[in-house]
Amino acid sequence: MWLYTDAWAAGFFDGEGCITVEMRRNGDPGALVVMVTQKMRVPLDELQARWLGTVSDNRSGSGCFRWRLSARKAEAFLVAIRPYCIVKRSQIDIGFAYVKTMGKPGQRTSDAVLEIRRQLIRELANAKRDWGK
Repeated sequence: MWLYTDAWAAGFFDGEGCITVEMRRNGDPGALVVMVTQKMRVPLDELQARWLGTVSDNRSGSGCFRWRLSARKAEAFLVAIRPYCIVKRSQIDIGFAYVKTMGKPGQRTSDAVLEIRRQLIRELANAKRDWGK
């Protein structure tokens, strides 16, 4: 049984987390990624216990740890926490729109879908920049 609540996870994510898109080797937008970086590993292990993903050392030498989820697992996490998020709610909504553009693994992505993804990445960047205004 997970001892924390989705509301706790939302608050933790609002303060310490981020939503981004992993770029493919060819430069095309790939999977939606959710990350939380923290000096203490314990809360990240709690997130992993509930939503899976990976916890690793941040290779920047900062002494931080990073919990990471991608694709459908990231979507499941965002669905659970969205009702409780304040700061990153608009970013989550953009993330949901991005996930809707995802096809089946191995399926070629059309140029039109790639352009929609690029537009959503721009919207996500703007939401991150403008959230405090």
